[in-house]
Amino acid sequence: MTTAEMRTAGLSRDVVARHREAGTLVRQFRGVYLVGRATPTRDELERAAVKACGEGAVLSHRSAAARWKILRHHRGPVEVTARTQRRRQQGLRPYRANLAPADVTMKDGVPITTVARTLVDLAMLVDEAVLDTAVHEADNLKRLYLRKVDEAIARAGATRQGVPALRRRLRRYRPANGRLDTDMEKLFVQFLRKYGFPPTEHGVTFELEGGERTTVDVLFRDAWVAVELDGGVHESRRHFQTDRRKSRRLEALHGLVVFRVTEEDLAERADELAQDLHATIARRAAAV
Repeated sequence: MTTAEMRTAGLSRDVVARHREAGTLVRQFRGVYLVGRATPTRDELERAAVKACGEGAVLSHRSAAARWKILRHHRGPVEVTARTQRRRQQGLRPYRANLAPADVTMKDGVPITTVARTLVDLAMLVDEAVLDTAVHEADNLKRLYLRKVDEAIARAGATRQGVPALRRRLRRYRPANGRLDTDMEKLFVQFLRKYGFPPTEHGVTFELEGGERTTVDVLFRDAWVAVELDGGVHESRRHFQTDRRKSRRLEALHGLVVFRVTEEDLAERADELAQDLHATIARRAAAV
């Protein structure tokens, strides 16, 4: 409880002082006390820290990441974002920011930055390996909404420290251009994430001779390897012939290696497919 809450409840300063002397009120932060016990849980400590930073304060940065479970642990000072400048206290690290309503939510009854804003804040504090883990965990927990992260970045400022690193981490989770138009393409993106492939571009257009244009489903640009997904309309004989011609022309005119993937490959031979595609990319990357 805060001292203001105790006064609202009818406790005088003398009564509060007696409870402090008796050990039934234990100071956690300036103006905030734990009732009835000497040692708070981590949850109680975080709630106390938010209260200590005043109206509108929210759990943020590494503390928010740990509560969202996109980081496993945070045992350092509780990190809180407040509307006004707050002094740093033992066990409490305050930040000052006027957060937009879209960057704030509630979790377990605690005001907290959204996962999207938490990733933006986290990016300025941790190295890229830790940030990569946080993004990966957010995706595993189905809390990674790229549009919301982009919007949070825009509100925080594109030049903010850590934003370039966060954008690099996010590249793996979305196509660099084009759209995912089929269920098979979406399954293939999940496959790429699961097996740790480098960033890709989707729906990339190439010029052929005579003004003809063609599009590849997936491109690993650094290795100069394209992946064509054979499913749905690809099963007809006409498309079979057209796709083989397309692959041949891309290899002849652009030096592009075309790697074909079927629905059966994804469903029944995913481990083997991942091994072969990784080997192809590694071999080509070494040659480029």
